[in-house]
Amino acid sequence: MLGRHHGDEGTANWIIEGFIDHWLNENLADLQVIIYPMINPDGAESRSRYNSKGRDLNRSWRSEPEKSFDEIKIIHRHLD
Repeated sequence: MLGRHHGDEGTANWIIEGFIDHWLNENLADLQVIIYPMINPDGAESRSRYNSKGRDLNRSWRSEPEKSFDEIKIIHRHLD
C-alpha cells in the first residue's frame, strides 16, 4: 500500500490509517501487508505535489526501476 505520492493530498494518510485500524480490529492476521505511508515527505512538508527535485513521483513509476527517480528506486528494490 503506497500513500502520499503527492504531498498536497493529505487524505492518503487518513485512508491508510483507516485501513490499518480495520486490519487490526478485524484480526486479519493471514494477510501480509507492506505499507509505505508517505512516498513524498518533501512534498508533504512544502504542501506540493512534487518532491524537492520538482518531480511528480506518481508519474515516475516504470517497469524498469533503474529509470525511475530515487524514491521509486528504493521502493522497487525493497519490493523485489
